[in-house]
Amino acid sequence: MLGLALLVSCAQDYDIVPERPDVNPGEVTACPFSPVAGTRFSAYDCNPVFSGTDEGWGGSVGAVGYLVTEVLAHPFIQIWYIGASGNDYGMGYAISANGTDWETNPSNPVFTREPGAWDEDSVSAQVVVWDPIDQQYVMAYQGYSLNVPSDSSDDLWGIGVTTSPDGVVWQKHPANPVIDFGDYGLQVYDYWNYFCNERASDPVICDLIGWSYTTDYTLSSSIQPCWPLTMTITDRGGFRGYLAAQDTLEILEGLDWESFEEALWAGETAYVETDEYAACNIYRMDGIALDGWLLWEDQPVLSGTPGGPDGKGVTGAAVVGYGGVRYMFYLGFEEWIPSGNGLISATHSTLHIARSYDEGISWELDPGNPVPLHRTEDRELWGVGAQVVGTRIYVWLTDRYDGGRAVGYFFYEPDLVDVHPASE
Repeated sequence: MLGLALLVSCAQDYDIVPERPDVNPGEVTACPFSPVAGTRFSAYDCNPVFSGTDEGWGGSVGAVGYLVTEVLAHPFIQIWYIGASGNDYGMGYAISANGTDWETNPSNPVFTREPGAWDEDSVSAQVVVWDPIDQQYVMAYQGYSLNVPSDSSDDLWGIGVTTSPDGVVWQKHPANPVIDFGDYGLQVYDYWNYFCNERASDPVICDLIGWSYTTDYTLSSSIQPCWPLTMTITDRGGFRGYLAAQDTLEILEGLDWESFEEALWAGETAYVETDEYAACNIYRMDGIALDGWLLWEDQPVLSGTPGGPDGKGVTGAAVVGYGGVRYMFYLGFEEWIPSGNGLISATHSTLHIARSYDEGISWELDPGNPVPLHRTEDRELWGVGAQVVGTRIYVWLTDRYDGGRAVGYFFYEPDLVDVHPASE
């Protein structure tokens, strides 16, 4: 009790408030950072800084979630990363004081596959925030279960949340998935209502074949989710997240209805093929509780430039607040390509920046987009993380390096008046 009394006495007599450090990370790392011409970025000269570990339970690095907290006013960088070995996967945890040297947790993997669970087949796209009200880490992630792989009707896919007091031991929310993507699926009547009313050269074809449709119709869902992007804590202690989703009407408009109708009139077996894939734009979702989310479906808060390097949507994003402005660093992609088994993949991903002056409700695109930080001609950026430290925003990009996917380290200076000039 004596020790406690002395501590209380000291706290009353002295008020020691450490100042937030504002150290150029290049001064405390093995290599310096070099300015990237035409941007407000600087890149670590010895990238990559993380390419997986030799822990034995996982292979190459997959999705990575980042969080920077301050311990006695010094940056404390944490990552949660997916590792895969064969068809199995797990999530590891590592910490760093400088962003380049990492200490892995001896309990790794801290998050593993759970047979029979809704997310037993995949966990990815994780993002972690610290909840100062409930004093816990909150992780949002994408998960799915194929159940019977040959039958898509029993698939489960959505956003789950899990919490932890220390970043190591995690407890999944019992209401997972807190957003079930299956609730937004297109129904058969959506296709027939759209075709018979909007695209059929003569609606009589629908009557002859006996399709059930209505002339006064509303689509069952205005969006079709693609994947979760990021999550933040609002100034009032709630949760704000962002989701990539396709506009349902754009999906229907992109189908090859002309060929479909030709086959019908010819008496042939008719299939509806996709002629143009819809873009996965950014929609906002707000949570007053971990299992109580409102998804704003009416219109995206951010769309790419049609035909541009982000014209087909967004694969990843990170949002941070600095100086009353929210910055979104997002990976926009240029096109879809078929990847077999009826699936499509986003290709040619580049880094983009957007700003919000109303707590993330509306966004403005940076005129300097896209930011030239990708390493390969094929533009293979795969993940992005961002955190504010001092007057800089630390940014991590998963890209293609000689040894495969790995994480590069950068910082962005929002207060920089002019962009870095080209070297002479």
